[in-house]
Amino acid sequence: MIYKDSYIRTFSKTMTYRVLSSLTMIILGMFLLDQNLYTAFWLMIPLSINGIWLFYLHEFIWNHISFKRDGYDEHQYRSLAKTITWRIQGIITIFLTTWIFTSASVQQSSFYSLILGFVLMGVHYIHERVWTKIKWQKNI
Repeated sequence: MIYKDSYIRTFSKTMTYRVLSSLTMIILGMFLLDQNLYTAFWLMIPLSINGIWLFYLHEFIWNHISFKRDGYDEHQYRSLAKTITWRIQGIITIFLTTWIFTSASVQQSSFYSLILGFVLMGVHYIHERVWTKIKWQKNI
């Protein structure tokens, strides 16, 4: 039997990931882009707005895919596949947002989006594995 996440669970996953990723973006933005806290914070706003609706859409789509989902459990391969698909679109979004909203060059924006993409890949994978252990709002 396959479970599906409730809408409130999907929304909760979206918001907890957004907090973790926003803090990561601010910290790395300050160091990798040589930005001050103020600029890094303002860069995080468009990234977060895009990230909220894109993450919710990503979770919604994956909620309808049964790959490596059994009962209440999700296999690690499913978490890995979700992480990879999420980060591909994330790297593109981060690059475009950084390039458009800051004075960063194409090279700086590429470097930042790739480094942040790989760091957030780890954050996302851990986030997914933690949420697989939480049974709240899982519907069979």
